[in-house]
Amino acid sequence: MSEPRYLQQHDAAVLSRLAAAWLRAGGERARAGTRLAEVLASAILLPESVRPAPYAALYSHVSCRHLCSGEREGVFIACPQDANLALARVSLLSPLALAVLGRASGSVVGLEDGGDGACRFEILHVTPPVRADWPPHRSRSAQYAYSA
Repeated sequence: MSEPRYLQQHDAAVLSRLAAAWLRAGGERARAGTRLAEVLASAILLPESVRPAPYAALYSHVSCRHLCSGEREGVFIACPQDANLALARVSLLSPLALAVLGRASGSVVGLEDGGDGACRFEILHVTPPVRADWPPHRSRSAQYAYSA
């Protein structure tokens, strides 16, 4: 049985609008929209006031360890328009972000890496977003989710 995936209602609403927009776009975006819709379908939705153990959410920082190589990686999950690899801000549509989104610290997640098959990562630590400060451009992110 897979480990539970949690999403706050606000994040689920943003992700749902983004998934719908990308599904309508077709092509590669439609595939990303389908993956995002699958994440939403498997998630347990929580009100903003309820917080289980720290879990990966939109605008949170996630530290992971690759189980094959032992290499550690830290990423900040951002909306696509806020992604910047130089700042370790990955789009929530990236394979790693989709795999860890909604998962708690200590979870082991798998993802297809496109090369040698499935990779597995252990989530070492999640720093949840501070809702008063993140996202830095909430209105831009919300607007993007509506109009993408």
